[in-house]
Amino acid sequence: MEEKQKSFVVIKKIPGSNGIIETVMVDTHSEVLEFDSFDDADNLAKIMEANSNHGYKYKVRAVGES
Repeated sequence: MEEKQKSFVVIKKIPGSNGIIETVMVDTHSEVLEFDSFDDADNLAKIMEANSNHGYKYKVRAVGES
């Protein structure tokens, strides 16, 4: 059986009054933005975090993991 290649998503962590809300980044068509490599996803997460005016944090998660 062929093993499925992992894909990765970027999660935006937003602090709220009831704790941290985690949202998955989407593309311009409101589709989940998936990456074939951890490094590509991590690069976007670092760029987004560096440019956040509100101090939001970003992390990378493999699809299918919680």
